[in-house]
Amino acid sequence: MKSFADKNNSDIYFNVDADIYNAECLCFSEFLNEFTSFMDYKNVDTMFNIGEDFYAWKDSKLWHNFKGDYNMFFNEFKPFSITFIENSEETEPKVFNNIEFRSDSWDKDGNLVNDTFNTLEVWNEY
Repeated sequence: MKSFADKNNSDIYFNVDADIYNAECLCFSEFLNEFTSFMDYKNVDTMFNIGEDFYAWKDSKLWHNFKGDYNMFFNEFKPFSITFIENSEETEPKVFNNIEFRSDSWDKDGNLVNDTFNTLEVWNEY
């Protein structure tokens, strides 16, 4: 396992060798004091800050994180998903009768678009 720190965003990335475990990178936010994401940063050799910027090094190539098109990593599109887990006061039952979603989305040119996501799945342990 390798760990990398993004000092600018107070994030720590825990990356397991994907060739062995086929795992994703787990991100911990020091600011929020909790794990925030699984990210597809498989087989990254190192990640580091230079000033205000955060970089990744993989297969003898350098990638400037958080720059360019969204969801691109080493010029490869990485799809995303969001999983909301509600488990506060786990001894009490939760009933959700409706869902409201508010969002604005922009294309890479900064234009507001009507598309946000196209699938919603809801499940429980039953």
